[in-house]
Amino acid sequence: MSIQIREAQTRDLVDMLGIYNEIILTTTTIYSYSPRSLAEQISWLGTRQKDGFPVLVAEAEGRILGYTSYGYFRNWPGYDNTREHSIYLHQDARGKGLGRRLLEALIEHARRNSVHVLIASVDSENEASLQFHKRLGFEEVACFKQVGYKFGRWLDLYFLQKILVDRPKPIALEELSITLEPATTKEVFGFLVPLYGESVERDLVRLESQSRAALVVTRLHGKIVACASLQPHSEVAAEVKLFGLNPDKKQVVDGLLGVLEQTARLINYSQINLQTSQPDLAAFLKDQGYKPIDCLSQNKAELCFEKSL
Repeated sequence: MSIQIREAQTRDLVDMLGIYNEIILTTTTIYSYSPRSLAEQISWLGTRQKDGFPVLVAEAEGRILGYTSYGYFRNWPGYDNTREHSIYLHQDARGKGLGRRLLEALIEHARRNSVHVLIASVDSENEASLQFHKRLGFEEVACFKQVGYKFGRWLDLYFLQKILVDRPKPIALEELSITLEPATTKEVFGFLVPLYGESVERDLVRLESQSRAALVVTRLHGKIVACASLQPHSEVAAEVKLFGLNPDKKQVVDGLLGVLEQTARLINYSQINLQTSQPDLAAFLKDQGYKPIDCLSQNKAELCFEKSL
């Protein structure tokens, strides 16, 4: 019997669903109780394809006998070189070498795509799968006791892993990101102290100890390019200080102000007060609805603004 390993297509979904649901209903391989619907299987395949993950099927004489795939291990950037895989075989195709062919094809795909580690999670009662993975070079690294429950009994789960390539895959960073971050991180200090001196460090420590205060950080390709602090000026007004803001970078300024205003509203301020010594920034603030006011600062170069939220 000739077997073809290929990428899954929509026409394969009914056969794939039959394999998956038989495993749910008769084994502890999958810690689920109810069969999956065809709509859920269609959504699963579409999500895998959208995320760029492989779904490989083994076909013989027009019939799908098994399939395998990998996806996110944990959906945080630091785990982006690690993937968790699954492999499902029709009950008539088990123990005949088909699983090896599928998983070897998946491992080769993972290597080509710079996956550093593949992880398998295997129920402790599935001795055949445990030994199968070990024969293909997977190392048992953990056993989580009684983390599953099915068929009236507690289930243990093994984790196995195989290291594939040494070089980390570059992680693409958003071009522009604006986030709330802790004020006292080394990265924030490293950005602000060269610009404003050691005194800014005391200001940041004080900022972090206040209630209704926040630090908004703007990054280009992951690197800090500007930030702003927000802290109480009165019960209803927040005082904002801007750091490293270049008025020529309109997208950065606009994004930073937008997050500042949203944050101020969330912590129940109805007004923002801020000041700047940059005429270009002052002009931009006016365009964004900030109203010039008399400045109480002793620095005559400072221009003061307020905005109702």
